Amino acid sequence: MYDAFIAVMPVSLWVIAVLEAVLTVLLFRQYGQKKRDKMPFLMGLVAFGLFYDALILALGTVLKEGGLLSALSQLRYVFHLLLIPLTFPICAMALKLKPNMMKIIWLVTLGVILLGTVCGFFVHTEAREVGGVMRYAQSGDTNGFVSLIQDLSNYIPVFLIIGVGVIVIVKQKTPHLFLSGLLMLAFTLLGIFFGKSPNGDKAKSLMFFISMFGELFMALFFLLYARDKRRTEK
Repeated sequence: MYDAFIAVMPVSLWVIAVLEAVLTVLLFRQYGQKKRDKMPFLMGLVAFGLFYDALILALGTVLKEGGLLSALSQLRYVFHLLLIPLTFPICAMALKLKPNMMKIIWLVTLGVILLGTVCGFFVHTEAREVGGVMRYAQSGDTNGFVSLIQDLSNYIPVFLIIGVGVIVIVKQKTPHLFLSGLLMLAFTLLGIFFGKSPNGDKAKSLMFFISMFGELFMALFFLLYARDKRRTEK
């Protein structure tokens, strides 16, 4: 299975990047149709971060190791820690929290964004090549606190979306928000179990590639939820 993933990875990265670009545009269009609802705009920003991540990895099929790819890759971590916290107000909006609670959520979100953005610039990266894809991944030289913030940003938003998604299923009768988080988690776990290199070399792990399908589904189900919400609130 590892070899099969290697064979399709370069083309798949470009396909994922294009699809996520389309989903990002569609989410911003949803916002344009009903500007009083900020959720599609926030979802579009998160989707843009996912698109940028996919784009830089796709460019790794044509760019060589060097300063350009390194700088672009550093921004992957910055955008991730800058945009992923927007899932907090997205979930709060899905729960239709009262204005005073929303103010608290926004204050917490802005604090997390500020901390995360700073940490993003301090992520140390190293060049890794696998299957014809050159990428800069987080290295073991990264400060422990920065690594902790990075890890928390990977998992807390996903579990939050899943939890809020369950409530949304019960109250709003739509599974799309729940599925956006569940499939992100599922493909992350698949990456852990099926992305391992046959020789155990962590630098050759394909977890980053397999988990990207979860990111694609997250953006897709964000769009479906935003459309559902717009239809029910007409």
